[in-house]
Amino acid sequence: MKLMIDIGNSRTKFVLIQDDIAEQIQTIDNVKLTHAWFNENWQNVTQILIANVNQPIITHALELWAAEKTIRINIIESESERFGVTNCYGKPKTLGIDRWLTLIGVMSNYPNKNTLIIDSGTATTIDFLTADGKHQGGWILPGINTLFESILAKTSNVNAKYISSASLSIGKNTSECVNSACWAATIGLIELSITQIKQSKTIDEIIILGGNAEALADLLNESVIIDQYLVFSGLQQYFVED
Repeated sequence: MKLMIDIGNSRTKFVLIQDDIAEQIQTIDNVKLTHAWFNENWQNVTQILIANVNQPIITHALELWAAEKTIRINIIESESERFGVTNCYGKPKTLGIDRWLTLIGVMSNYPNKNTLIIDSGTATTIDFLTADGKHQGGWILPGINTLFESILAKTSNVNAKYISSASLSIGKNTSECVNSACWAATIGLIELSITQIKQSKTIDEIIILGGNAEALADLLNESVIIDQYLVFSGLQQYFVED
């Protein structure tokens, strides 16, 4: 059995692969990832791939556990070029691993298309990949929740409550004003990215993933694909190479 792990800032997603069939994405809070939990849930694993945003303690715990069980483990890092994708960063490893893996996933699942990729999590990231696999760069904005929380944290007289529904409407009270502005700022960046790219390139696909993917898709006046598996599609390519 193979295991793919995507370790985020507070939660970890993972996918088990049995007989070349990938199971559904599962999610667990990082604080629950212990040696005992590994033994209980991953005892039949023979190979592990890890993408870790910024949680070295968890990676170290996994490495110790894997060594104890003689399980092969690989920590994936962003590279200058792999699987037909060329990273535009001058220092390739500084491109976030999730962004790198989405590029690889797009190249594998949506080949020969100019693709705009929007990942809407703790941060909202936007990347553009051309049909020939050249990463053109992108944008990074605080995610919806992060934007909301930053306003409350940095101001003393803004008293707002989070509203779960997405809206671009003009607010009639402080809570509505703050919430709508967070969505409007995000949609504004996405629309600007589309406009800017279309000045020199066509966009064949717009793909959205992350916790706010469905809400953003509803607010955009564009045809989009929601693909929550994209990071794991990228990770899975590293199994193929082996």
